Amino acid sequence: RQPRLALYLARFLAEDERIWAERWQQQDRTGYRRLDQAKKWSDQQKGRDIADYGLRRLARNDPDRAWQVFKAIDRHFSWSADERGRILSEIAMWSAVDGVAETHRRMQEVPETYRGGKLLEWWVRYDISQQNWQNIIATVSQMAPELQDDSRWRYWDARARFESGGSGEGHEELTALALEANYYGFLSADMLKMPYTICPQEPQIAAEEIERLAQQPGFDRALELRKAGIRGWSRGEWKLAERKLDKQGLRVAAGLATRENWPDMAIFALGDSGDLRWYEWRFPLEYGSLVEPNAARQNLDPSWVMGLMRSESAMAEDAVSSAGALGLMQVMPQTAKQLARRHSFSYSGRDQLLQAEDNVQFGTAFLGELLDRYKGSEALASGAYNAGPHVVDKWVSESRNGDPAIWVETLPYYETRDYIPRVLAFATIYDWRLQRPVRRISTRMPAIDSGIAVGPLQPDDFADVVCQAPVKT
Repeated sequence: RQPRLALYLARFLAEDERIWAERWQQQDRTGYRRLDQAKKWSDQQKGRDIADYGLRRLARNDPDRAWQVFKAIDRHFSWSADERGRILSEIAMWSAVDGVAETHRRMQEVPETYRGGKLLEWWVRYDISQQNWQNIIATVSQMAPELQDDSRWRYWDARARFESGGSGEGHEELTALALEANYYGFLSADMLKMPYTICPQEPQIAAEEIERLAQQPGFDRALELRKAGIRGWSRGEWKLAERKLDKQGLRVAAGLATRENWPDMAIFALGDSGDLRWYEWRFPLEYGSLVEPNAARQNLDPSWVMGLMRSESAMAEDAVSSAGALGLMQVMPQTAKQLARRHSFSYSGRDQLLQAEDNVQFGTAFLGELLDRYKGSEALASGAYNAGPHVVDKWVSESRNGDPAIWVETLPYYETRDYIPRVLAFATIYDWRLQRPVRRISTRMPAIDSGIAVGPLQPDDFADVVCQAPVKT
């Protein structure tokens, strides 16, 4: 992606080499939309390299044009099996992402050995968008065992079987999923009107173990640096020291981080140790007293705000993202400037966003605006908080049906596709942690229809919480 440098370097090539560089340059300048001109090229490896790269790049922007060009030049080149399989796979996948009507035909032309996990996932997503339940079952069965065992694809396979005619098998798998405390488990429970299963485990770490770890050089340095306000360096020391720990050591590190009021380090340590049901440490409540009044001011569900905050920063007050988002709710400075004007807030610069009280004020104000924009849909507002409202507006306008679970599953941004379920599942767990009535996750994601607003919650919109069995979280 350095076209000017490439053009400069081409001057030093021999003439028979330079012609290929110039062809590549010309094709790149036109976005490879005129790659059918490759029919005039000799069948050499350099030509195949340009066509291979160009077709896969064109597929990302216009899979229909990529398919037309491929069909026009296919017989001209003696592709290797790897080149042909790779091209067909890329065109088919981006056809599914765009919801192209020819997706099934293009998928079927991909040789089986090139139907990798990512391609199969998008094949299923395309059929989910079309509600082709039988096709979903057939494609999920082609996935690798570890993908089939993922709660995402277990849910869609079970739902497809259920929707295909009330299959006992589908009902049985949905029942099993409903015993899991995650997004797909909660969706399954809602489908079957079952209670939610949240089975906490009490952290069992002795104070002596925590103190011994605190005195180890790496952790000792990390804690002293943190006390001195040198946050970045302190995190680096902590992470270096943590690399040497086994799973039990990670549990102790989580206990030390909790003792020192360092929630993000506790959350990350427990994620690595696998102790996902230590909810007391994984879903801390220390910012609850700050969230409650700000959420009330913006007419927001505090559990949802806590769930979003937990997703954004893992409760790190000084979190700074690679994009420049800051603090507990990862507010961008430019957004803060606009919010300050609209809400008459005092704003003095980015350092203000690293203070919990100010950050939550700005973050909840923005979230309140988004919730109004999307007429009470926490799913759409969460998506807009992550990807931006103009992007979500586009996705809503292109929605192929109103089912919110289908809409979320078929979003083209993988980050937002995972972010919305995480926020909504965390909001559910925070209902339980805050000892509030636990809302069914379906109430947070109404139908994707710009004409429908969320009405007052009814008694059936709340779920009982039980502990029936050990669960995945």
